[in-house]
Amino acid sequence: MAFLIGMPFFGYSQQVKIEGKVIDSSSKVLSNSIIIASDTESGNRILGFNTSDLNGDFRLLINLKANLIVFG
Repeated sequence: MAFLIGMPFFGYSQQVKIEGKVIDSSSKVLSNSIIIASDTESGNRILGFNTSDLNGDFRLLINLKANLIVFG
């Protein structure tokens, strides 16, 4: 199970910057995890995606409010 540290701030601006760190339940960093941002209405439309780096850090810049899905 993966957790995110550094929750995004969702506002009403055009673009939303999401950044954080992916860790497991024992606080071990999970590198190369896949982070997917999907729309909040249906969850079927992918708004952006990225992978975490060797330190578990990731960044996404999307245009809409989104749900995050992490595979690690």
